[in-house]
Amino acid sequence: MHRVFAPFCLVAALAVAGCGSGSEENPRPQGTPDVVLISVSGHVGVLSATNCESADNRAYLGDGGQATEAIATTLGNLGFSGLIGHYADVFDGIDADGDGVVDAPDGQGFVQLLVLLQNIYDNWIAGFDNPTGIVIVAHGHGAVWAHMAASIMSHVPIAYLITLDGICDLWECEHETEVADWLAANGDPYDWDISHPCGLWPVTGRTAVYSTSDVVFDNVKYNLEVQSNDILSFRDEIDNFRLDGTRRGIDTFFSASEDHNEVRMGTSAALTWIDQRIRTIELTGDF
Repeated sequence: MHRVFAPFCLVAALAVAGCGSGSEENPRPQGTPDVVLISVSGHVGVLSATNCESADNRAYLGDGGQATEAIATTLGNLGFSGLIGHYADVFDGIDADGDGVVDAPDGQGFVQLLVLLQNIYDNWIAGFDNPTGIVIVAHGHGAVWAHMAASIMSHVPIAYLITLDGICDLWECEHETEVADWLAANGDPYDWDISHPCGLWPVTGRTAVYSTSDVVFDNVKYNLEVQSNDILSFRDEIDNFRLDGTRRGIDTFFSASEDHNEVRMGTSAALTWIDQRIRTIELTGDF
């Protein structure tokens, strides 16, 4: 991960402490980040998506000019210091030489994301009066992985889960076999079958059965959801809900002039809205 943002000088809704106020009886270690910003990219290539192939998938949200960079700027302008990490639309990153490090720097996947979340919790959250805040931004298929991680890591608080046109279409066609094989080999340690995250969740008061990318779990404080107006490709057409049927802490923006890929760009109307919402929430405690 890389250090980003500005020196932290503000107490805000992320529930992190301000500028060494000294009021915490059990502060986290000095020099640790106020925020960890995590990106989870979606699928790369329309043709490979329809062929259910993952070989080209990489963590493109780590490129310059993407949503992650814009959100980091927003958090930095609010006074947060932080670290940033990027993850791809893959289940497990390739480690061909077995040295414990994923070979491609933009090829870390879901397995590595779970390790990161646990490490953040163990070292910078659990037991501290000023825990590090977690912000996750996910695009397309990345939203499935991000919401899935929130469900599995229910003990890890997530301050913001930012979902950019999250879709489950073709996710199972692409990833089901690999994930199911891993579950079979590892005794399926989770409470639900993560190889089938689409059309799974009943929501109180709703007749539809929701995909994991459309469900906001209780450890997520705020969910900022963006939907595109893409008429040529898949897009998110379902508003997110909590399992109890409420939209507590959820805000949805329909970007009428932008397609599936445009909403992830740092200069998009979608990211302008996200910037405004984060600023409003952090400075006023809105929602």
